[in-house]
Amino acid sequence: MHALRGKVRPDEEKFNDALEPEVTDLNFIDILKASTKSININKSLKSQETLKSSSQNVKSWFEKFELLTTRWSKEEKGLEVVGFFEDIALQKYQLLTEEKFNYDKIKQHMLKELRPNFSPFNLIAEFFRAKKPEETIDRFALC
Repeated sequence: MHALRGKVRPDEEKFNDALEPEVTDLNFIDILKASTKSININKSLKSQETLKSSSQNVKSWFEKFELLTTRWSKEEKGLEVVGFFEDIALQKYQLLTEEKFNYDKIKQHMLKELRPNFSPFNLIAEFFRAKKPEETIDRFALC
């Protein structure tokens, strides 16, 4: 390949200002690594839905977020997860007074604040949604 350097085939263009493969500028390398990481982060999180309210399964939402961010540090997760909160979830996040970018604290806080309301009415409604129409209560209890 080095023998071809400087020679241009008729169907190619010559770029005199192109970078040589040996890049030694450490700042350039750090910037390149950071931008590559940022691109990879954005690609993996495009499928992540936002967290809006307790009507969502908050525990599953955080599990999915963690699967998509396995290579991130806790600090990176703490800084980025907030960008996925909207509506009630964002309001609940804003109630957090200390360690607003500590991922473990954020997760613990959001799981507590967005837990489902288990009133007797909600439990009965949940039961009837889970039970098949032809199923008796006794039969449902066996499953």
